[in-house]
Amino acid sequence: MQKQGFSDFEYIDGFRKKDNQAIRSFYSLNFQSISNYVYRTGGTVSEAEDVMQEGMLLLYESVQKEDFVLTSQLSTYFFAICKHIWLCLYKDWGNRMPANVDIYTLPDEEHNWIESSLDEKRFLLFYKCFVCLLPQCQEIIKMRKQNISYADIAEKFKLSNPHIARNKKHICMRNLIKLIKSHKDFKYLSNEK
Repeated sequence: MQKQGFSDFEYIDGFRKKDNQAIRSFYSLNFQSISNYVYRTGGTVSEAEDVMQEGMLLLYESVQKEDFVLTSQLSTYFFAICKHIWLCLYKDWGNRMPANVDIYTLPDEEHNWIESSLDEKRFLLFYKCFVCLLPQCQEIIKMRKQNISYADIAEKFKLSNPHIARNKKHICMRNLIKLIKSHKDFKYLSNEK
């Protein structure tokens, strides 16, 4: 999934040096796989773009850390980031998942009940963190969830243009992700070992 001449480490170096060519190349080479995943699990074009943007921001933040170590292909790492963003923050809980997507690793009823219970707990964790955001952030996220355009959001909050509304939304989402990841129940509920 990489352009000739760009290795994973060159992409990482590109992110660290804010090299637009490397960043654009990485984005374009990964957009199709991320958007296909979002579409396949019931998402929209706009949501796929938002997931990509959030993923790029988180990847950028990750590679800036001195202790960042790449243990897989960068595109695999990025896909995992975007999948997590989609499943935790964007996807309606259980309402849009197509029937042909297997969300349970074991098919027995007991496991399904446990997973259902975990989904409720994940949603509660999301909600607890969501209500800790500033009211404007909550409103912007809700409006985007309802597919209200960035132009309309900019108008409502008297922002000079839709790009500022998009940036505000990404900042709000980044803050929400940080709140969720720092919550004491996050590791358990994200099934991390």
